[in-house]
Amino acid sequence: MNNIKFNQWFKVYLIVLYLFASFFLYQKYNNPVEWTISEWLINYQGGFTRRGFIGEIVFQFSEIFSTTLRETILIFQMTSYLVYFTLIFKFLKNINKNLLLVFAIYSPLFILYPIAEVEVLARKEIFVFISFLLVANIFEQSKIENKHFFYFALILSVITLIWEGVIFYLSFFIMLLIIKNRFIFNKSFLIKLILCIVPVFIIFYFIVFFRLTENEVSIMCNSVNECYAAMLYLDNNLNSNISEVTSQFRLSYLLRYILIFLIGFLPLLILMKY
Repeated sequence: MNNIKFNQWFKVYLIVLYLFASFFLYQKYNNPVEWTISEWLINYQGGFTRRGFIGEIVFQFSEIFSTTLRETILIFQMTSYLVYFTLIFKFLKNINKNLLLVFAIYSPLFILYPIAEVEVLARKEIFVFISFLLVANIFEQSKIENKHFFYFALILSVITLIWEGVIFYLSFFIMLLIIKNRFIFNKSFLIKLILCIVPVFIIFYFIVFFRLTENEVSIMCNSVNECYAAMLYLDNNLNSNISEVTSQFRLSYLLRYILIFLIGFLPLLILMKY
C-alpha cells in the first residue's frame, strides 16, 4: 500500500476526528454535571489523593492566568487530544501498511472510539495512550542511554499520579523496553528496569492506602466550588470501589463485550498470529 497516499488521507481523518472531539468537548464544558469534568476537578487542595495531579495543575493554571476552571479544563483536554493525534500520526506514518493493518487502524475501537462513544471522551486514560506513544518514541532511538530510562520512570510516575489504572497496563510499557533490548535479560538491563518500576509501586501504595477524609474532600470541593460524581468517591477504600463494579456484573455484559472485542480487534489479532 502506498504510504504517502495513506498518510495524506490519514492526516485528513485525524483532523476531522479532532474537530469532532473539540465540538463534543465544548458540549461537555457546558454540562454542569459531566462526569469527565469532575475527574479533572480533583486536586491536592485537601491533601494528596489519587488522580489529583492534573487537576492541581489545572487549578494552579487557572489561578495564575485568571481563567475559570472549566475554561482551563477545556484547553487542557483539547491540547491533550491534539498531542495524542500528533503522536499517533508520527508513530504510524513510516510503518509499511497492509490491508489488515489499515483495518486495525480504522477499527471503531481504536482512534474513533472516544468520538463515537462520547461518554469516554477526555477521560484520563488519554494520558496512558500519550505516555505509551512517548515511551515508544523515546526508545526508538538507535542508542539507548541511562537518561532514556530516567524519562521512562518519570513518565510512568506522572501517569500513575494522573490515573492509577495504568498499573494494569505496565506490561505493555515494560514490553517496549524488553523488545528494544532484543529480549536479552542481562544484569544491567534488569537493574535499570527495576529502578524504573519501583517509583510507580511506591506511588501506587500511597494512592491505595492514603485516602482523603470527608473533611478533606470538602476542602477540595470548596476550592473549586463544585462537588459531584468522581469527586465524591475519593474517600472510598479499594474494596468499596471493587464491590461497586462486581455488584453490577452481568454475564450478558461480559459476553457482549467479548464479542465487541473480537470483532473490533480481529485485524490486530490476525496480525499478531502472523
